[in-house]
Amino acid sequence: PAFAEMLAREGVPVYTRAGGGYFATMEIELMLALLAVIDNPRQDIALAAVLRSPVVGLGPAELAAVRLSDRSGDFYDAVCAAARAEGPLGERLRRFLDDLERWRTAARRGRLSHLVEQLYRDTGFLAYASGLPGGEQRRANLLALLDRARQFDTFARQGLYRFLRFVERLREREADLGPAPALGEHEDVVRVMTIHQSKGLEFPVVIVADLGAPFQTTKGDLFVDRDLGLGFKVVDTALKIKYPSAAYWAVRERADAESLREELRIFYVALTRARERLILVGSATDLAERAARWLAADGAPDWALPDALVTGARSYLDWVGLALIRHPDGRPLRELALAEGGARRPDASRWTVRLWRPEDLGAVRAPAGEADDVWRRLAALEPVQGEAAAAERSAAEGRADGAVGERLAALERRLAWSYPYAAVTQRFAKRAVTEIKGPLDPERAATPLPAELRRLAPRAPRFLESGAAPEGAGTAAQRGTAVHAVLQHLDLRAPLDAAGIRRQVDAMVARALLTEEEARLVDAQLIARFFDSDLGRLLRAAPERVRRELMFTLELPARRVYPDLPAGVAEGETVLVQGVMDCLVETDDGLLLLDFKTDDLRGRPAAEAAERYRTQVELYREAAEAIFGRPVTAAYLCFLSTGEAVRIEPAAGAATGAAGGRGLN
Repeated sequence: PAFAEMLAREGVPVYTRAGGGYFATMEIELMLALLAVIDNPRQDIALAAVLRSPVVGLGPAELAAVRLSDRSGDFYDAVCAAARAEGPLGERLRRFLDDLERWRTAARRGRLSHLVEQLYRDTGFLAYASGLPGGEQRRANLLALLDRARQFDTFARQGLYRFLRFVERLREREADLGPAPALGEHEDVVRVMTIHQSKGLEFPVVIVADLGAPFQTTKGDLFVDRDLGLGFKVVDTALKIKYPSAAYWAVRERADAESLREELRIFYVALTRARERLILVGSATDLAERAARWLAADGAPDWALPDALVTGARSYLDWVGLALIRHPDGRPLRELALAEGGARRPDASRWTVRLWRPEDLGAVRAPAGEADDVWRRLAALEPVQGEAAAAERSAAEGRADGAVGERLAALERRLAWSYPYAAVTQRFAKRAVTEIKGPLDPERAATPLPAELRRLAPRAPRFLESGAAPEGAGTAAQRGTAVHAVLQHLDLRAPLDAAGIRRQVDAMVARALLTEEEARLVDAQLIARFFDSDLGRLLRAAPERVRRELMFTLELPARRVYPDLPAGVAEGETVLVQGVMDCLVETDDGLLLLDFKTDDLRGRPAAEAAERYRTQVELYREAAEAIFGRPVTAAYLCFLSTGEAVRIEPAAGAATGAAGGRGLN
């Protein structure tokens, strides 16, 4: 597509079958934006694109005036507000809104192809695009869009919305369509194609371009060969390094050799398509160094290049250079390599070898407005420090002709700009309560990794967790999951001594609420001890007022979840926090919050262990108050391993549900 676009820009008729690029053309992007606005005008980007386009023709200042007409709503509300104002802008917007309503009516009542035809008539965009540079191609693209709309009319499920969804799915799958051919392949045109597409064809003149493009190299830590087998890199876990093994090099060399053989076959096809004239074009940033390496071909006893030189090539240009540098017509290459002497090998073929340096390319016609020296240097990938020094000298001497300095300053401002809200984009917009720990979290102090990385630590697959396990075995997470499942499904009206709890656990296994492995991890005696405490008896006294495993979503200001974010960057940003409250009891005075923990305290005071979960309990408290509109009168952390219950008092100055976060469910 790049070659075809450049040729068309220079007025050279071109035909290509290259796929892709259709939806990215200006005219098709605009028509799709207009169709999207007709389907749903409350799409800010599409609506702004249509208003800025020749369909309406608003400038940047007018778009800003439209936005200022209504800052609170979406852009369509602002357009409607601006249309009610007097003046030329309001009149143009009223005319556009009238047209939009008429087009939306046509979209509901008629076929999609009729709507596209009406848009071309009403806007005159087909004629406008035809008058632009490359207008013949743009007109062909627009007519192809009309043809595709007619084809879509024959589908069982029609309509503008479904057509836009069809295009969107094509883009998501990167199944773009090729630009519509404006000329036939048998006309007097330049045909642009891949080497594979040229197989079996011949042409009077063939240009093989981009010879300096490097070959695709094989990469990876593992290679497979049918005969040699597997080639791995060696990983040293102690030194934390990896390096290639002998088998790796052997298999990789085989893969590289096969890749080069295929490149040779492709290059042979490219060189044998021309009947009268063959033009080879390539570029390299280190051409003089390459030419010096090509001189190694001098040592070859005959015209056939040694295998080492052929396999050492990294591009088609290397193969061409190795052959031409010893040819009678290869003098420019030998001079570039600073080699002395004449032709290394006599041959009857004739070649014209031309070299263009960056300064030679500067003579090519530059686009209008970019002919000054700064832009010429940038186009040639040359440094512009000299221009900066000249600008500084001009400023020091008080000269007012600092056009170069102004352009350079504008360029530096653009290159130095950075997105001011980048810090927010690098944070999660949705977190779990268990991932938000307080400053006293010992896990965070011992392991300075974010929770999202700690979660990725490898664990045994579930199928390896089955099998016999003695009571109390398994990981802490497995025991905690099993105990919480039992507490969720216990019948509070049944006997809750150790024997009664064990019977209910067996029943849960029979009802597939627990696996046998999970049941073996449950210590019924510890659960029975809790229900024999004051809090346990409170739950048993009023089971109908007990809510268990209550899921919630809480909306919090981003600064509360990520206090290290700068205030100005996080202003107005929120984070969704999800969690599950173990137990919530409705009392006459308010709500009682219980959070069960299966931690093995190992002699630590329960009050000290509770500090680790203070932030978690405070978020539970805030969510419960925001959702139910009642205060949480008491919150307890119940450590089942010791039978202790630690009351968590609200932190001084803690935000309430109304002020700090918003409960969503």
